[in-house]
Amino acid sequence: MQRPIKVQIVEDHPAVQIAVSQMLESKNYEIKAIHETVEEAIDYMTQSETDVNFTVLDITLPGPSGESLVRYYRKHHPEIAILIYSGTSNLDIPIRCIRHGARGFVRKASPIDEFLKAVDVVAVEGKTYIPEVLNRYKASTTSRRAKISLTSRELEVARLVTFGDSNLAIAEKLGISERTVNIHRSNMMRKIGAHNATDVTRYVIKNKLVGQRELSLNAAI
Repeated sequence: MQRPIKVQIVEDHPAVQIAVSQMLESKNYEIKAIHETVEEAIDYMTQSETDVNFTVLDITLPGPSGESLVRYYRKHHPEIAILIYSGTSNLDIPIRCIRHGARGFVRKASPIDEFLKAVDVVAVEGKTYIPEVLNRYKASTTSRRAKISLTSRELEVARLVTFGDSNLAIAEKLGISERTVNIHRSNMMRKIGAHNATDVTRYVIKNKLVGQRELSLNAAI
């Protein structure tokens, strides 16, 4: 038998409180409590005999942030599934919240259907809801970090390896010795975990370190 969903809303804007309550009640979820701050939410959980098992949480609140509540619940109330519902433009915050134990994230600007879908995924199915916008952001962040991990010279070497140049050809193009190319190539391959030129090429293309047009032009030469 499906367990009843007992909801706690932690949100400081009255209009959003009302909207979230109405959306959840339309799905026959029971609203147990509405709080405007992290302190109120924690106080409720410590002083009340409550059977809350699902929390809709804003992360930009007066006083301690919603992120601190996620960490607190992970330690003291791991049975509570948390869905972040926020208008924040800083997507690093919901990513951290999910790492701390939140089960999903929805932007306040998202359609109602997406919010209700996320609620069902998190509260009913017990799964994690990651919207496409967060997946794209995580992918782009990983790509930027990957690029930054290489020095400018290592990046040049990686690009030229992708174009099929030998170490001697790379040395001639960059105006350095073949021995120096070997050092840069070894360091670059170690950083990206590559074992051969194919691995380097796969890494360069995946992280968009060269454009498709540039690849095509070099292949034609």
